[in-house]
Amino acid sequence: MRALSRNVRNYTASVLDGALSLFVSLLSFVAVENSYGREGLGFFSFVFAVYVLGSYLAELGVSNYVERAVPLLASRPEEEERLLTDAVHTSLTLSFLGGVVLLGAFFWPFRLTHISVDLATLVLLCLALPVHNYNRLRVAALHAHGFHETAARLRLVKRLVFLGAVLLMVAGGTPLSYLAACFLIPETVILFLYTRATGLPSIGRPFVSLERFWGTCKQGQRTLFTDDALEVILYIDFFVLGLFVSAWEEGVYAKASVLARLFLVVPMSMEPIFRQRYCTLAAEGRGAEMSESVKRVTARFFFWNSVFLIYFLLYYEELITFFFPERAQIQESLAIFQELAVGLLFYASVAAVEPVYEATDRIEALRRIVVRILVLNLALNLYLVPYAGAVGAATASAVSMVAFFLMFGTGPNPLLKLARMKYLCAGGGTYLCYRLLHSVGAPWWLALPGVPLSMWLLLSLSGLFGDGPGLEKEEESFDQPFLQ
Repeated sequence: MRALSRNVRNYTASVLDGALSLFVSLLSFVAVENSYGREGLGFFSFVFAVYVLGSYLAELGVSNYVERAVPLLASRPEEEERLLTDAVHTSLTLSFLGGVVLLGAFFWPFRLTHISVDLATLVLLCLALPVHNYNRLRVAALHAHGFHETAARLRLVKRLVFLGAVLLMVAGGTPLSYLAACFLIPETVILFLYTRATGLPSIGRPFVSLERFWGTCKQGQRTLFTDDALEVILYIDFFVLGLFVSAWEEGVYAKASVLARLFLVVPMSMEPIFRQRYCTLAAEGRGAEMSESVKRVTARFFFWNSVFLIYFLLYYEELITFFFPERAQIQESLAIFQELAVGLLFYASVAAVEPVYEATDRIEALRRIVVRILVLNLALNLYLVPYAGAVGAATASAVSMVAFFLMFGTGPNPLLKLARMKYLCAGGGTYLCYRLLHSVGAPWWLALPGVPLSMWLLLSLSGLFGDGPGLEKEEESFDQPFLQ
């Protein structure tokens, strides 16, 4: 009973943490737009993208490596302590180097963008980098030890402090260039307020040797781009948009993309829990059980994603005006969201089960897929954005997300065989269901129960809810070695 209660608390805390993250983003975007206008929102979105991408690349996947490796060393505490010590010092060193690169970017390529970024903004971002990455490492260590509730509470406080900082700075009329301080303030508060909430060794220990530093970098880079792939894709969109369009148009894209992130609240919040679960199943040799879990979770997420996607499309105008009262550019925002929705339906269905690659030591296979998708996304953005603007960026993201779904689980020795053609047909059925309800103008009291019932019947008939034709039989299981 205690174990069940703890699992329920972990799941609930993780999902609420993801929901709060989105809620904080929405409120901060609304506050910035109300005070600085659409161009101010575009500038803030661009700086946000630079901060997220910069901190992500500067960390080089070290926290992902910790979250994956620590559960496998549960019976070897000395090796675990050594790994965490190396991770702390490597992350801080990389953050310092990343800050130097970010400052150098003030002279190029930020000089080429349509959005002017001041040196003061970059200095504030550089100061936030090492603190952010250390806190990220602490959260990874907590997840690795199974303390998902504590990790969620840590992030909860950080998000609330971030929102408070944004609201106070906006209310005080802080210049746009100094709004970047809202990234540094919450990280600093968390660093000093929660000194005990960490599974990491003390920073004061002697720094590791160069050999151990490079070894940790090598292990970390294997997991780079293997988590939060959609977040990276969307922030690449923001960066490329800043190269070709005005801050005003970037603000329109920001409003649609922040609503698109609603589809990631549950799957991305559940990813650390599935990571620990799959690592445990892999260590115990229960590969068949893990395989069935992946298929079952994918089908269930696809169902709920399709249901909420139809709701969002039917009532998008009401949603966007609820969060952003200004009714201008609603159709432009809807066009962007419609493009993103195609990819979100498929990507969000497999996002939560990405850790299965790490648990089965096939992280290189996942990394190869993600790198290809990111290259595809960047190429499509550079091609489409100059001609189609924000809609082109949304199209690039949608194509990339669908491509990720189609490549998920593939390889020389397939990880699993999802019935991709069945899922694509089910996606087409989702679109037809939306068009039917939209064309007849279905009232809410009919759409509310009708959408989930229709989608449940569609997916059941296609065999996606069981061992029917929707789930192809596996010829190989997780228990067999993976051939690189």
